[in-house]
Amino acid sequence: MIAAESGVIPEDKVKGAKSIANIEPSANSVSFIKSFENGINLQTHNLVVSAQEEEVATAEKKLKSLQDAQVKLEKKIKDYQSDLEKNKKDQENQTGEIAKQKTLLDQKKTETIVE
Repeated sequence: MIAAESGVIPEDKVKGAKSIANIEPSANSVSFIKSFENGINLQTHNLVVSAQEEEVATAEKKLKSLQDAQVKLEKKIKDYQSDLEKNKKDQENQTGEIAKQKTLLDQKKTETIVE
């Protein structure tokens, strides 16, 4: 194994040869590497699309969850409004009952006791 910079052969390994190698890519090697380009671009595109589809699915799931929560909250509001109306009627009835009981109390207070 030769540990050195790319294209340079260490002096102790040269043994009478050139110390700098002329390494030039061949036309075939360039075209071979470029032949992967379309596949790589397609795979990159597919990964980007897949990631975006996951983002959309996550966003749609969150929206569904928010919509479900809205339905539950609206039902609670409706139930609370109904409870509030019932409470108001109960207060009115109770106010009437108190008035009735006070009237009876006043009558009892004003009655004369027969001995």
